[in-house]
Amino acid sequence: MKRLEPNNEIPYYFERDDIIKIFSVISNIKHLAMLQTAFFAALRASEICNLNVSDVDLKNLTIRVNAGKRGKDGICLINNECAATLRRYLDARPPYVINGLEPLFYTDYGQRWQRTKFTDYSLTISKSWHTEDRWNTCFLKA
Repeated sequence: MKRLEPNNEIPYYFERDDIIKIFSVISNIKHLAMLQTAFFAALRASEICNLNVSDVDLKNLTIRVNAGKRGKDGICLINNECAATLRRYLDARPPYVINGLEPLFYTDYGQRWQRTKFTDYSLTISKSWHTEDRWNTCFLKA
């Protein structure tokens, strides 16, 4: 059996302009808040879907993740841009309780987002941006 060779390439990353372009194609405040929170706090799709309003501390720019990967809890930092978007979203959204908890993000059908649906939506936004930009600046190597 052939062994895999180690990959010593520098990983791909987004430039600041790329991030701005991706977020600029999102017109829905809920979707923008979801994607910015996922990106700036480096959260997994399942962690985004399980967030409650009580997990967000906009004053200290933190988000508490309960039972994240391997069931561990943690605190994630967000930046001012993400906090401002979350404030706008929380001011605009009606309060909604599911099973005694107030989810941060819920669907138009009154359910928590499912991980697979969030991932599908994220890919749709990414493809939309790629199509508009004609793949010119999709990923840049360092």
